[in-house]
Amino acid sequence: MEDRTLGILSPLKCEAKELREKIIHVVAKNGGHLGASLGAVDLILSLHKVFLSPYDQIIFDTGHQAYAHKLLTGRADRFDTLRTYKGLCGFTDPTESIHDLFFAGHAGTALSLALGVHDSRMEDRNGPWTIALIGDASLSCGLTLEALNNITQAHKRLLIVLNDNGMSISKGCGNYHEFLQNIQDPSPDSPDDNSKNIFSLFRCKYLGPVDGHDPDKLVDLWKKLKEQEGPFLVHAKTIKGYGLDYAENSPTVWHGPKPFCIESGTFKKVSSTKTPFPKIFGKYLFTLKKKEPNLHVITPATATGACLEEFQEYFPSNFHDVGIAEGHAVTYAAGLSRFQNVKVVLSIYATFLHRALDNLFHDVVLQNIPLILAIDRAGLSPQDGSTHHGIYDISFLKSMPGLLIAQPRDGRLLKELFDSALTYNRPVAIRYPNLETTASETLTCYRPIGKGEILARGSPFSRILFLPLGHMAQTALDCHKKLLEKGIQSTVFDPIFLKPLDEGQLLPLIEEHEWIFILEEHAKNSGLGSIILDFLMDKEIFNKKVYTFGIPDQFYAHGTYNQLLDEVGLTTEKIFEKITLLMDKTTFF
Repeated sequence: MEDRTLGILSPLKCEAKELREKIIHVVAKNGGHLGASLGAVDLILSLHKVFLSPYDQIIFDTGHQAYAHKLLTGRADRFDTLRTYKGLCGFTDPTESIHDLFFAGHAGTALSLALGVHDSRMEDRNGPWTIALIGDASLSCGLTLEALNNITQAHKRLLIVLNDNGMSISKGCGNYHEFLQNIQDPSPDSPDDNSKNIFSLFRCKYLGPVDGHDPDKLVDLWKKLKEQEGPFLVHAKTIKGYGLDYAENSPTVWHGPKPFCIESGTFKKVSSTKTPFPKIFGKYLFTLKKKEPNLHVITPATATGACLEEFQEYFPSNFHDVGIAEGHAVTYAAGLSRFQNVKVVLSIYATFLHRALDNLFHDVVLQNIPLILAIDRAGLSPQDGSTHHGIYDISFLKSMPGLLIAQPRDGRLLKELFDSALTYNRPVAIRYPNLETTASETLTCYRPIGKGEILARGSPFSRILFLPLGHMAQTALDCHKKLLEKGIQSTVFDPIFLKPLDEGQLLPLIEEHEWIFILEEHAKNSGLGSIILDFLMDKEIFNKKVYTFGIPDQFYAHGTYNQLLDEVGLTTEKIFEKITLLMDKTTFF
């Protein structure tokens, strides 16, 4: 860590330095969002020195920048538990503290929330201030622009703090990013609401750029503004990863690092011979590009997490980072692939896809545009928790007519599905988790639409049929082996396609077996289990015993992957235990 000051630090700068050191030590141990939180320390500290939380309401846009806020609002003694099971959340969390007003796991929401909160108490002209702390990347998000469009001069106690570090996860993009980078001359000490700055179009009194790393001057600024009437927009320039040399120099790498050594800046090694699904996907895009020279890849600001940076480097004209604009990403993809025989892969996190439902339905599926959706982070997102679990998307995808839905159990099948999807000429969603898996180098085969696989075959007298979703196939095979140890045979069938189902293989298997156990890392009230039940009803099959092992209908926080699997009952041991109990009731054993 570099001490960039000369002489004696002011008390406020000393406090900021201590906050950063605490954040660095905890993230080095637990992992977490480091760069954004280090960059926001001075802004957060200075706001807390002038405004009185929670009376004055500080609303964060993506709560991964709020670590200093947690330390300053009565959680310092628990901060070591950050992102651990039953510990502090890595984002703002209203169940954790009255100082966290909203869950804030996704970008773009703070300003709309702030307008609503402000207007709910607008009658009190001398009442509390509402402060929205937004990042420059949120200006690529349509929701933020919609909120800006609704600011009026009546928002007199509204303060928008624009934390401009030129980054989202990766480098910023788009016209707003360029505009902010080109603002050079600081405005006067008193904000000018008649300025020609673009923010004056949105009724904001603009002031900036200001140094976002000088807490003493920031305190003076907040005090001055607090005596005036807004709405204000203060443009603060910050450095992502501020205070930690290697995080400043490689802000993308240190956006959300795994545990690391502070002294050397190296990540702690985890021995594994397997590769995560996203990395297999990112590398295989090169093979797809050879087969389809006109292949284009789109991402809404998740190039790093989705392992797309190498493709971006080699094929910049075929790569499109549209910023935090999920709806635009989907509709843009539709336009890109509509007329010129362009193949498009849209890489998007499962929970981010929630924001683009109308776009997907209206602009892609309704018009049968052959977009390939690569749905990353499908399943539990262990340490990010409830705002990031990708366990709801099947519920809305399955209702869209003509949309193909598939999930590979391993890396080989992932490559096979993407390879085959190039020829389907229909919209297709391919889901996969951020988990390690095996990846054969064997050449892929064509996967016909709706074709599943039998992974383990019981005898003609087997009464148990396992239907696992994607990577849960391994859990099903483990249960199959445990049953064999008891002399009980079972069949494991991987449907691969959730829509359409492989009726040709599935119907005979269902007829042969009495019990059907569905295993899925998805909300069980709306995933593969509900698809299978609808299928049975449609085929008028009423004589089967069906049980779905999935994620119960409640929100789940953060923890390790195994801790969450155990909590929701999706470990091999808990599944086998439940099967035993169910079978005991029918005198099976």
